[in-house]
Amino acid sequence: MSLNTAHHHEPSFRHQKNSPFESILDFFAGIGEFFNRIFNAVQCSNEVSYLMSLSDAQLAKRDLKREDIVDHVFKKYLQN
Repeated sequence: MSLNTAHHHEPSFRHQKNSPFESILDFFAGIGEFFNRIFNAVQCSNEVSYLMSLSDAQLAKRDLKREDIVDHVFKKYLQN
């Protein structure tokens, strides 16, 4: 019986952070990402509210229909 080492996977402990500094950086990067997502959500909400306040004629000038506002804003802010 022979060992096949072609598909050998490293143990999970090898993927741990090398230093506490890296863990701290990851922690603060996570906080930054959290606030960035909140900021994007607020922007989306504000733009949806603004577009909903426009008349159908004003929306048509922007090539929008009222029923497409949420999809339009989602694509603009959240699919980057």
